[in-house]
Amino acid sequence: LFLTWVWLIGVIGYGALMGLRHKRLIDRLGSLNPTHDTDVWRSETTEFGPALIGVLRPRIIVPNTFEKYFSSDQQALILAHERCHKANFDPLINLAVASVTAVFWFNPLAHFAQSEFRCDQEMARDAIVISSYPGSKRAYGEALLRAQTWAGTASLFTCQWTSQHPL
Repeated sequence: LFLTWVWLIGVIGYGALMGLRHKRLIDRLGSLNPTHDTDVWRSETTEFGPALIGVLRPRIIVPNTFEKYFSSDQQALILAHERCHKANFDPLINLAVASVTAVFWFNPLAHFAQSEFRCDQEMARDAIVISSYPGSKRAYGEALLRAQTWAGTASLFTCQWTSQHPL
């Protein structure tokens, strides 16, 4: 009975920590303003993005300096990457993986598997974009590197290039 309570407190604590991290991220974004693309929103911050945020209504979030730091080709590639996440239901899958990790919070392999899963997820979306835009490999690579310049702490409920990308 004691171990059951310890496990349950761990699950609740891990879930609360994930929720707190997500709330801090959302607060850091500031107000979100729609762009000319219906599924793209601009944040007030330069510290986070591009990313797909939200499970039920996923939205692509770009930093307020998106057009300044990325060429139009790079912008298209970045949005294609984020739309791949959306088309493959990655936010929902990430929530499921985070939930399983919460249940097995005590097992270091669960955390390692989650990290490796996210890395594989990013690489798979990169492969889709590269195969869809074969002449843009260099521009895509440069966009990935540039996105790393403001990599911040991300939420487990997001699909992003920033801190979780294998670069």
